[in-house]
Amino acid sequence: MGNYSLNSQYTKKVEKQFEKWAEFLNGVVGILAFTLGLASLGTPTPSVSAIFSTVIVIYVWNRGKHHFPKEIDNLRKAAKSDGEAELLLRGLLSKHFGILSLIKKYPAYLVGYLFLLSIVISPFVYRAILVNSESANWFAKFYGLPI
Repeated sequence: MGNYSLNSQYTKKVEKQFEKWAEFLNGVVGILAFTLGLASLGTPTPSVSAIFSTVIVIYVWNRGKHHFPKEIDNLRKAAKSDGEAELLLRGLLSKHFGILSLIKKYPAYLVGYLFLLSIVISPFVYRAILVNSESANWFAKFYGLPI
C-alpha cells in the first residue's frame, strides 16, 4: 500500500491545483467559447463558424492542460497498483467533477461552452422543431438560419 493520506497540507495542495484549473477553464476557455459563440452569430452561417470556433476552443483547452492538477495525474498512475491511491482519486474526482461541483466551480466554462455547442447543433434542433410544430421562425431568427 502507498503512503496516500488526507491531511490538511495535502488537501491545501490539491485545492490550490484545482483553483488554478478552475481559473483557466472559467477565465480562458469559458470566456473564449462565449465570445466566439457571439461572434459566430454575426456571420452568414453561424453553425459553420461555431464549428471552426469549437476547434479553436479545443486547441486552447489542450494547450492549457498543464494547468490540470498534477496530483490527479500522480494518483492515476499510482491507482493502477495501489488501492488507497485509487480510493483517494475517486474521492477527489467526485468532489471536484461532480455535477453540482461543475456548476459551482466552472460556471463560465459551462455557459460559454454550452452556448457555443448550442450554435453548432442549432440547424439540427431547428429541423426537429420544424418537423414537430408548424413554425420555428423564432428559433431560426435567433440562430441566423434560413427561414
